[in-house]
Amino acid sequence: MDISEKNRIAQDYPAVSDILKHIPSDVWSACRIQKVRRDESLFFHGDPVEYIYLVCKGIIEISSASISGREIKVVFVNEGNIIGEMEALAGENTLVYNAKAYTDCVLIKVSVDVFLKWISSDLNLANFMAVALAKKLYYASMETVKYTQQPALIRFATLLYSEDSGIVYKTRQQLAKTCGVSIRTINRCINKLKEEKFVSIYKGKIKITKEQREKIGQLIRRND
Repeated sequence: MDISEKNRIAQDYPAVSDILKHIPSDVWSACRIQKVRRDESLFFHGDPVEYIYLVCKGIIEISSASISGREIKVVFVNEGNIIGEMEALAGENTLVYNAKAYTDCVLIKVSVDVFLKWISSDLNLANFMAVALAKKLYYASMETVKYTQQPALIRFATLLYSEDSGIVYKTRQQLAKTCGVSIRTINRCINKLKEEKFVSIYKGKIKITKEQREKIGQLIRRND
């Protein structure tokens, strides 16, 4: 991609503008834009480490599998953050997590080889990556502990709060998988939140107004 494309992307996606300012032209020419649709997988545990991804827009859900095989949400990666750098910097050949788009996403991807050459020659990037990686690991650790200890209702409410206002198009099976609970438990949570006017149901789907989303946020904060 050329310099005009970089300037356009920096303008369209402010969350990545700072890091784009420091990308050398030879690195930028090796970058590619990748769009990932909601619920589309980006990679799976055990896949080869081939690319580093910079999240321009949307939310990526990072998860792992428990011994029982049930999927456990680890963390949501938001705009402006990077995915895959941990394995690349550690020299690992395979990925240790699953990643999929929680919302429609726009990513910048670059090969691991190009990324490693860039970071080895750019002190500013190395410092940025060290801070970003430390924050990600800290946040992931805190979120994992908190998430696994939370009641199912609060897990589910936290998941809903990550959604925009409007219709939640994920199926109950998908919601259950992300929360690490059964569909029956999800149904109980939906009924509970519906009874207390936190959500409504429209044509079988969960619907959240802006006001209801604010109430869900208050519920989550009371249980932190």
